[in-house]
Amino acid sequence: MGDLSEHFGKRDFTCRCGECKDAFKISLTLVGVLEMMRTHFNKRVNILKGYTCPDYAEKQGGVRKSYHARGQAADITVDGVPLEEVFSYAETIAQAHGIGFYPFKKFVHVDVREEAKSEKWVYEDDYLELTDARRQKYSLPVQAPIPEAPAIPTAQT
Repeated sequence: MGDLSEHFGKRDFTCRCGECKDAFKISLTLVGVLEMMRTHFNKRVNILKGYTCPDYAEKQGGVRKSYHARGQAADITVDGVPLEEVFSYAETIAQAHGIGFYPFKKFVHVDVREEAKSEKWVYEDDYLELTDARRQKYSLPVQAPIPEAPAIPTAQT
């Protein structure tokens, strides 16, 4: 049992840089999206990276105001579930506006950015727009499945 939701706690999202004294910031909307995934698959959702403090985000080659640094993103896997299925289900969740498929790093990125900035991509050696050809290359459905997940509240911390 977590302290943020049934399956997730602060520890899941705390920055792991070792310098910021376990800084923590997370969108409850993101926690809700991950709970939906946990419920749908009925398997553990592993958070490889949640919140990243701005300094650490920059040191890793990212930007200080990334969605991870805003507490709005997580890089995940789901025990025993192929990445393609995780990605495809994420596409059905109304609040997941940023979804990335990382076939070589073996995770899916999910974020709850503003809907106006929605984006889906594949990361090979760079960020690539998710085209129909790339969907076919990675066995991702060309057309997203019909949404089955209900909307969740958009409250944030």
